[in-house]
Amino acid sequence: MFHFWRVIGYCLGTDDQYNLCSGNDQETFELCRQIYFDEWLPVIRSGSEKTGMEMSKGINIAMSRINPNLNYNALMRHCSPFLELNPFDYQLQNRRERCLYRVYGFLFNRACKSRMVNRLMARAADIRLKRAISNRKFHEQDLKACYPNISYENDRCPFDVNFNYTTAIETYHGNK
Repeated sequence: MFHFWRVIGYCLGTDDQYNLCSGNDQETFELCRQIYFDEWLPVIRSGSEKTGMEMSKGINIAMSRINPNLNYNALMRHCSPFLELNPFDYQLQNRRERCLYRVYGFLFNRACKSRMVNRLMARAADIRLKRAISNRKFHEQDLKACYPNISYENDRCPFDVNFNYTTAIETYHGNK
């Protein structure tokens, strides 16, 4: 992964001395650890920077229309221990959130260790993404109707951009 991001930085014209991933694995890991614990975590804990939290909630709301198994409280509750956040800041409001929290624990801690499960989840994500792109106008109108009080500076639908997206699975099957 570090090599991939080192190449991306190089392709973007980032000089090696400024590329986060230009060192060996231990150096890169240590830099990421320092950035998270010394820069990001204090800001997150202070509560003074609500923009990031609001953005993550907005992304989760939008993506939950595409994948109904996404839930902000359950996901943040699951992630809070390794992000060193207080898990009790993310109260599970109902049975569905409690169930999703348990499912996340099983998926992320056990099932994702299986190559087959990873492929199945990637395939399901591909199908949902393609369906979302083909139905983007519906999703955009539905979100605006359901959440009229939420707006962002750039309110363009992210699916209006064509990234020529292909997945590793499509590439793998296409080369056979």
